[in-house]
Amino acid sequence: MNRKLTRREWIRRSLLGTVGLGTLLGGGAVAGAYGLSVSRHRHAMPGLRTPLRVVFLTDLHYGLYIAAGSVRRWVEAALAERPDLILLGGDFVDVRAGETPTELLNELSRLRAPLGVYGVWGNHDYGSFGKYASRWRGAATPNWPQYRQEYTELLDQIGIQLLRNDIAQPRDDLHLIGTDDRWHGDSPDLTALLAEAGDGPRYC
Repeated sequence: MNRKLTRREWIRRSLLGTVGLGTLLGGGAVAGAYGLSVSRHRHAMPGLRTPLRVVFLTDLHYGLYIAAGSVRRWVEAALAERPDLILLGGDFVDVRAGETPTELLNELSRLRAPLGVYGVWGNHDYGSFGKYASRWRGAATPNWPQYRQEYTELLDQIGIQLLRNDIAQPRDDLHLIGTDDRWHGDSPDLTALLAEAGDGPRYC
């Protein structure tokens, strides 16, 4: 019987066979509130000329239950791995629409890697923009695209590039494909994105 993949299963399956050397760090909903888990994996990636150390940090969920102290631990753990590249898997925040997560931004501003720091939006981010109503956030707001743009600009200012149905090339032998949230974002044209990225190593 077919069943819908959970977010955790989708993340794990998306990573298989795509990075030469990687570390996955989970916070918030993935690792348990206030917790941290580190899982290291090594995979062959045809076409990658030299090994690549990637940190994948996801589901911070800063706001409702997660405070800056937890994020600080996760950032420090990420930096301790000395990654070449840092990827952020979405669900940065659980805040009310229009609320600026200043402490989160302060912590994330410490993330640095030679090939850059990239992220995508998750469904909780769209809730925090105010695209949909929730029990504790209240009603949806028509201003949600403005809040999404403001968050994008704030992350850009601290060195985090958001990929929303877009491609980045941090190294000449590697393309990153970042898609919007599957529930509340704009549906990607994966065929077009894969074609634009070419036949070399790709991380989606």
